[in-house]
Amino acid sequence: MFDFTGRVVVVAGAAGNLGEAVARAFDEAGARLVLLDRGSDRLAALYPQWARAGHHLLLPGVDAADEASVAAAVGTALERLGRIDVLANTVGGWRGGALIDDAALQTWDLLHALNARTALILSRAVAPAMLAQGEGKIVQTAARAALSGRARSACYSASNAASTSSYPPAPSPSLPDGLQANPIRTADPVTPLSEEEPSCPADMVLIEGEYCPGLVQPCLQWVEGGVRRCARFGESRCVGHRFYRRFCIDRYEYPNLVGVKPAVMVSWYDALRACEIEGKRLCLASEWTFACEGVQRYPYPYGSVRDRRVCNFDRPRPSPEPIFEKFARPREVGAEVARLDMRVESGVLQGCVSPFGVHDMTGNVDEWVINEDHLEAVEAEGKKPYISGLKGGSRGSIRAACRHISTAHDDIFRS
Repeated sequence: MFDFTGRVVVVAGAAGNLGEAVARAFDEAGARLVLLDRGSDRLAALYPQWARAGHHLLLPGVDAADEASVAAAVGTALERLGRIDVLANTVGGWRGGALIDDAALQTWDLLHALNARTALILSRAVAPAMLAQGEGKIVQTAARAALSGRARSACYSASNAASTSSYPPAPSPSLPDGLQANPIRTADPVTPLSEEEPSCPADMVLIEGEYCPGLVQPCLQWVEGGVRRCARFGESRCVGHRFYRRFCIDRYEYPNLVGVKPAVMVSWYDALRACEIEGKRLCLASEWTFACEGVQRYPYPYGSVRDRRVCNFDRPRPSPEPIFEKFARPREVGAEVARLDMRVESGVLQGCVSPFGVHDMTGNVDEWVINEDHLEAVEAEGKKPYISGLKGGSRGSIRAACRHISTAHDDIFRS
């Protein structure tokens, strides 16, 4: 963990399970702690050695939903320790089980008081001191329900979303080389099928329709410069049979979190295991393609024209090219990966969305899939095509199109 020696960290809700884990982690990192809890005796019981030593400040009986109570606690912390560098707010609560039309207004008020009101009061209390000292961090914990609503948890989801909105939004990351967060798309996404019950988890997207394995996509205009990149495709034409497909796919690149850069230096086996841990599976190459091109069979997830402003591809590559010897040296691989890193956060490029609503399928990073040619091909000359396939990355002249797949790397290669 980072070194917090000389820093003062306020942990609100320090007697809860999450609060305790946060407090002990900051203690190990060298921070001086101000521990807040609504109960009168839980802090002393949970941290007896800290209560006796006096290095950390334990403040019981602080109601985070009461402005005067929090202001008094913050005043005591500033008087004793002189500054506040971090507020880590772990206060919150849960109650659910009812549909929105059955949810009691008392439940709505209770959860907003526990999750949203406390976030605002705590941040308002520490902000003046942080502004005066010229620095400070406010860390608000919230359930994943804050990102999207869930059945029978409307009050809980709304209060968590409100808690994260109590803070000033982080500045949008600067996008390199002409990328645009909200470009004009050449085609709009279709509206997903609406059903009475969600067909997929909240962090996944339903992919449903007819998929065509054999597709003719004529290129009407090539990119200038002698590279094999099609600037503008004509209408796609299906040749042969079509197959009905229905499945769910993650909305963003792994770890499937908006605002987080996708994972790299992952092998095919790593990806396979990561999916298994989450109760999912790795996509077949054809499934990934269908999720990218939609029933419209677009060459690019957003349409038929190659546009480097929309998705993270066709950017100048770092120079020099990758120094592969460094990837075999543990002390050098990190710096080499950082030098080559061209990723942007998931969801930042709001135009780089497939017709089904899947983000960043082309560009940004390669994504591992199961190469179906391995399953179907007859072994020739003692070997078959690799089961591992890479789709959607930004490297290579044609990699950024929905249909392309790279099968040159085996299942232990790290991409």
